[in-house]
Amino acid sequence: MRLPRLVAILLLALPVGAQDKGQETRDSETVRYRELGEIIDQIAYAADKAAVKETDKVLIVWMIDNSSGLKSTRHGELFSDHLARAFAKAKPGVHHSVMAFSETPQLILKATNDARAAGRAIEWLADQKADDRLKNCLDNVRAGAKYAAGFSGKKLLVVYTPENGDNEDNVEVTLKMLKDTGVVLFPIAGEAIYSDPYWEALINGSGTLFYGDPSKYKKLKFQMKGPESAYIEFPYGWILQISDPTYTVPSGFGYWALDRLATHSGGSYFIYSPESSAQTFCQRWACTLCSGQHKSCGASFDTIKLKITAPCIENRDEVRERLSRDRLMVHVYATWERLFRGGYLRNSPPLRASGGVLVEGKPQGGSTFPFSFGNNWQQGKATVKRSLVDIDKIIADFKEAAEKLGPDADKRAVATADALQVHLRLLRLNVSQLGYFCEQADEHDNNKKKHGPEGPFGTDSFDDS
Repeated sequence: MRLPRLVAILLLALPVGAQDKGQETRDSETVRYRELGEIIDQIAYAADKAAVKETDKVLIVWMIDNSSGLKSTRHGELFSDHLARAFAKAKPGVHHSVMAFSETPQLILKATNDARAAGRAIEWLADQKADDRLKNCLDNVRAGAKYAAGFSGKKLLVVYTPENGDNEDNVEVTLKMLKDTGVVLFPIAGEAIYSDPYWEALINGSGTLFYGDPSKYKKLKFQMKGPESAYIEFPYGWILQISDPTYTVPSGFGYWALDRLATHSGGSYFIYSPESSAQTFCQRWACTLCSGQHKSCGASFDTIKLKITAPCIENRDEVRERLSRDRLMVHVYATWERLFRGGYLRNSPPLRASGGVLVEGKPQGGSTFPFSFGNNWQQGKATVKRSLVDIDKIIADFKEAAEKLGPDADKRAVATADALQVHLRLLRLNVSQLGYFCEQADEHDNNKKKHGPEGPFGTDSFDDS
């Protein structure tokens, strides 16, 4: 019995293109913890399997994002070296072409069976002026598929974009194009942050500390997204917090749109961050787990646990229907809406419960802030007292629902509910601390009335000097 189990484990480690997919899956096919050379080896293996006979033709389109990091991290040279090595003994029918992933996708090298020529073309691209503009990711995918469609044989499209993977444009149209042309997509791109709210909050003005002009992004012909899931599943924008914790949580998955396209075209999503980037995820966000030593996303995950909590990568309507059938997930969104209406969250949920199902809701700006009482500490204490009663009721209701609905819920919904319960208790702690502050401030004011501006100890304890 040991041999079949070993074979199954090995199959899980291969790109989806090397497996018999049968029908579409709801689960992501993500490949993690690979160096660039290992990724190119796996793509070479997929190309070799596609060329069943020596005379079979296979085209690999290498679409490379020429952002400034391509040169500064010497990835042009790395691509060149690894391509020459990985395809040194490739079948003669394996061809390569190179395209620039850019605002206007461009063909750099026409199809050739010389892998070294493809490597030199990527090196040449890296030496050109860097293109750091915001680029339409899926428009580039469609351009690559369109070029590959003219090739008579198996077709693989490799998209390397560490900077521009977190946007969407006609996802289902793009997937149909990949399927119609028989193009298998292999993105080499970044790791999505769990339920990343950045773009939604920036564009809709419902966040906290954001930089940039939202109108600039509203004018784009594509949508800025970024999360690993079809819908943001966890609330952000908690009151009384300077920054929101969800910004710094790697998800273990790639961007939903690219992940969907890769998996359902028969490919795999390779999570990758350039080894020599100026600042890694962990360095940027001051990771306390690794002290900024991780060179890529900054977290290690249990692959089996990730598998059972993977986001759905069906189309959005199917994802929404699936979430609607999970009563615990419906309750998560209903509680999110309740928190937003109470003023405890600055953002509204992307889905709202209506008639027991989930429907898309229009994003709304921050709700009424319940703690605007100025220096009236008596009013502040009363407000905090009422809020704590409300929050305790929300906590109790959610805990009861989680215990009741959890056994029949999806594992991802259970994990989300567990995290939400922790944040609800943190919310209660923050509001309680505000109550303690109001009590101290009220006592301070009373002391000033009794003993004068210097207070009972000869000094003002709140003296700014």
